[in-house]
Amino acid sequence: MNDMIVVRLLSFYLVASWLGSFGSPNITVSSLLLHAAGTRLFQLIMHIVVLLFTSQYESSALTALREPPLHPKVT
Repeated sequence: MNDMIVVRLLSFYLVASWLGSFGSPNITVSSLLLHAAGTRLFQLIMHIVVLLFTSQYESSALTALREPPLHPKVT
């Protein structure tokens, strides 16, 4: 599951950086995001987002391992 999140974020980053390389005369939020895709700040933000997603799923997986099962025991 973590791999799919990383793949989606990286594909968004690649598409945004490719579109941002063309430039746009209209200054909108989306064009600013696309222009920021090639900067170090955007790369740092993407890196932090990936780390947050992976740590969140790892911690939830570890919590699920520690919790008892929801179904009652069959005797």
